[in-house]
Amino acid sequence: MAWVRTVQPGEAEGEILEQYQKLMGEHPPARTANVISSTSIRPRVMVAMLELNTAIYGENNGSGLTQLQLQMIATVVSAAQKCRY
Repeated sequence: MAWVRTVQPGEAEGEILEQYQKLMGEHPPARTANVISSTSIRPRVMVAMLELNTAIYGENNGSGLTQLQLQMIATVVSAAQKCRY
């Protein structure tokens, strides 16, 4: 659970709901990952975080690495830092 106030998709309204819908489709699930919902009270921060994620992990990121390689690197770095995400 996140240690900050969050708005889950099932509770979202207005701009926050719009951002969840862009991320997860017209009918987002009632709950989402804490790393995403932790930005839910600041929709512009959520958008910026998701755009950064796409720039890093998206198919056209220019790194020359495959999606599998990027995910493996992220997993190793997270494990080394004892990060659950």
